[in-house]
Amino acid sequence: MTTRHIDIATKKILHQYHAAIYRLLRIPLDWITPDHREFTLCGMDHCHPLCQKIIRHPLGKAACAAFSAAQVTKCRFTGQSLATACHAGLTDMHIPIFISGAYSGCLCVGQYLDQPPTAADLDRVLRQLDYLGLTRSELKQYYAETTVLSAERARGLEELLRMLAEYVCETEDKLLLLEDINRNTPTAAARQFMEANFKSRLTLERISRRVNLSVSRFSHLFRQQVGDSPLNYLNRFRCQKAGELLRGTSLTIAEIAAAVGFTNQNHFARTYRKINACSPTAFRASAPRPATATPGRDF
Repeated sequence: MTTRHIDIATKKILHQYHAAIYRLLRIPLDWITPDHREFTLCGMDHCHPLCQKIIRHPLGKAACAAFSAAQVTKCRFTGQSLATACHAGLTDMHIPIFISGAYSGCLCVGQYLDQPPTAADLDRVLRQLDYLGLTRSELKQYYAETTVLSAERARGLEELLRMLAEYVCETEDKLLLLEDINRNTPTAAARQFMEANFKSRLTLERISRRVNLSVSRFSHLFRQQVGDSPLNYLNRFRCQKAGELLRGTSLTIAEIAAAVGFTNQNHFARTYRKINACSPTAFRASAPRPATATPGRDF
């Protein structure tokens, strides 16, 4: 399948969400492109004042770029969202977006505090930002003007952004799928849809609906043309991708299960054993390991 890149930053709904979140929480929402370009939704004027000061310094700019790149790479590789505090003590949340199986970028919201800083927190951040020459009172003032999100509120924000991400993905993916259906049979379009979205929770009803067929008609047609049921085909594809991760990474079995679309580790292990006649652990132990993993690639 040919990868088609979509410029998510042009979507009006993302700009509207940025404006709403900034008005409510005084924190910016940004879109980070696949080449790690930032400030595509928000401008520098919405950036936290401390972050602005850090970015204007060469050492700070390099530290921020390295932090962002590391978070985005991990999100892209695992398909999971990630919330982490930077060297300035401010938390950023990254949510990766995949459209038709291709990584399209990350939603990033942040520059907030998980909790008010302690004296030890202030000391640690002052050491990490020593190149700015900040005083303790200056840092305390920056923090006093920073939004504090409890764990519950942060989870709520993540859920909201996930719904936004799902809406964007569903909308764009449906447009691409309609193009595919016009060119291919429903079975070929369904296989392409499953292979592109294997990390998501896919049900027989959802797949059937995507190719405009009833569940019974789709299941009969798919088995007739492919020789297997749709869900068996999907699980075989997921286990194939899991094998690549077992062989090429040090992710845990649970992390791999989540990364390829299984809801829990036990279900993944049972399915993998049924398809490959060995457990994921046994396969990993017997497979040759590369010298280094490549966590930045799509799989």
